Amino acid sequence: MLKYKKCCCSFSFFVGEMQSGEANELLCLKPEGTFLLREKDGDLRFSLLANITAGSTNPPKVVHIPIAKADDGIGWVMQKTEYSTISEMVEAQKQNTETAFQFKHEFKRN
Repeated sequence: MLKYKKCCCSFSFFVGEMQSGEANELLCLKPEGTFLLREKDGDLRFSLLANITAGSTNPPKVVHIPIAKADDGIGWVMQKTEYSTISEMVEAQKQNTETAFQFKHEFKRN
């Protein structure tokens, strides 16, 4: 049973329970910056197709970024930054042009 289905099912980029390999397969043919949110073993992770070496001619790779509930039990934490909501987290990552981990395209589940 999905632990986070209730809070995440409204997001078109939430794909439910999914292993890393399946996320890799879904994203590998998408444009760089495509992301999805998935649950694995009761934890949430963003999977993102990114070129992790700035200026590199290497093809982008899928990176998996864990997110967790904040200590207050209300907000969310990703890469040591706390956000009030998952929507706020996604918008911040879309605006963040100074990182290889910029969210550009939401993966649309069927």
